[in-house]
Amino acid sequence: MKKTLTINLGGIVYHIDDDAYRLLDNYLSNLKHYFRKQEGAEEIVNDIEMRIAELFAEKVTEGKQVITVSDVEEIIARVGKPEDFGIADEDMDSQKRTDQTSSANQGSTQTAAQRRWFRDPDNKLLGGVAAGLAAYFGWDITLVRILMIILVFVTLLPDDYTLYYRMDRYSGSPYCRGKIEYAWRSSDH
Repeated sequence: MKKTLTINLGGIVYHIDDDAYRLLDNYLSNLKHYFRKQEGAEEIVNDIEMRIAELFAEKVTEGKQVITVSDVEEIIARVGKPEDFGIADEDMDSQKRTDQTSSANQGSTQTAAQRRWFRDPDNKLLGGVAAGLAAYFGWDITLVRILMIILVFVTLLPDDYTLYYRMDRYSGSPYCRGKIEYAWRSSDH
């Protein structure tokens, strides 16, 4: 005698062995973990659950009342394991980015390693530009962010190039036409 559970899968109630339930629950958890970073992950897992529910319905109509471990194993083999769905989830986003940028940059020269610049939405703080640069060069994200902040401050500081600024700053005297003309003639502009 085996313990059975009642589950609701895809809106349909099924009776399932305790061992089969553990196997199915582990499989669904692995699917949720595999698709966790993808856009629409919940919808993808729900669609797979619906397909499993359809396959369970076929098993029950064959005269069975309880879903067994062998049924769950057969259905997992038909649907596929997370590894069978394609490339790994960490590589999925970078593969999408390289495919998108390769279509946009077909005319540009590429290095042998085919590194690409992209905005990294997973590690973004303000748009993911610093994270993308860090990934491209293989640097720490924090270092790139600090360098970008320094670059912004350096470019926003006012320059001391105009004659009025130089006269005011270095001589401390009010502007007068004679001093400006003298400074203009003596400087090598």
